[in-house]
Amino acid sequence: MDAESVQKEIHAYIQAELNDGIAFDRDADLIQEGLIDSMGVMKLIVFLEKQFHIEIELEEITAENFETLGLISNLVSRTRDGSA
Repeated sequence: MDAESVQKEIHAYIQAELNDGIAFDRDADLIQEGLIDSMGVMKLIVFLEKQFHIEIELEEITAENFETLGLISNLVSRTRDGSA
């Protein structure tokens, strides 16, 4: 699955499950703009691990890795490649 597809899946999940359908663009700072909170990040991690068959290491759970769709997609990619 390419980065674009990963981002689309993550975007759809956040919009449908974590922020009550509020529209946002792919460059939005999800945490700073209040689109997801700390509980939302934890729910997102569970989704990512199940959806993409990965295990996100504790040290990877930082605000910086969850700021934008691109950064989350990069985290998924690194984790799938075993280089997280």
